[in-house]
Amino acid sequence: MPPDPLKNPGPAQTVKVLPRHLAGPGQADPRTAWPFPIDEDWTLHQHENGEAFAVSPCLRLWTSLLPEPGTSRLGTWTIAANRVPFGPAAWQITFDATTPVELVRDVHTELLDLYLEDLRSDQDHLFGDTTPAYEAYAPLFAQGWGHSVRTDGTQVFQSWDGLAGVRHRYAATGSDGLAWRAWGGHLSEPLWQNALNGIRCNTAQSDETRVR
Repeated sequence: MPPDPLKNPGPAQTVKVLPRHLAGPGQADPRTAWPFPIDEDWTLHQHENGEAFAVSPCLRLWTSLLPEPGTSRLGTWTIAANRVPFGPAAWQITFDATTPVELVRDVHTELLDLYLEDLRSDQDHLFGDTTPAYEAYAPLFAQGWGHSVRTDGTQVFQSWDGLAGVRHRYAATGSDGLAWRAWGGHLSEPLWQNALNGIRCNTAQSDETRVR
């Protein structure tokens, strides 16, 4: 009988985990989560306490990691964009540091692609996206996720096993302006959460392709 590959794995051994939204956070390494060309024109600042900050050459797109040891979420990944350098954020995305780093990288990769596309054209996708909301959650329907519409101006999508979900606020009510919220694990005690304000939801967690 061949040995069990999950028993006593070596430090350099690669393990594939499925589904990846329940894979655990991995190492909170900014260079793993951030695909930016740091060696070219992006700026990266890292501190001894684990805090990290990266910003685009135009100073309008930035991202950060703020560790919070001892807390349930372990810290926060934050991504934001300003229409003018150092101005107020036009939109913001936050992830608990307990989020699988592959998902955090997926979002950063998508934003970097939009940023580079804007540089090569006269478009402004980072600030003028007109993608209909249904295009963001269509992949969830394709994966068989459940759907419920609530009277508080939100709709909720949940995976068939109840271990992942997305909430979309389609009507602003009160002071809660969060446009999207996603989580992994049970809703009553999620393993990780993320909030997206003013940008389309990244539904990478619905993709159950095995990844490294």
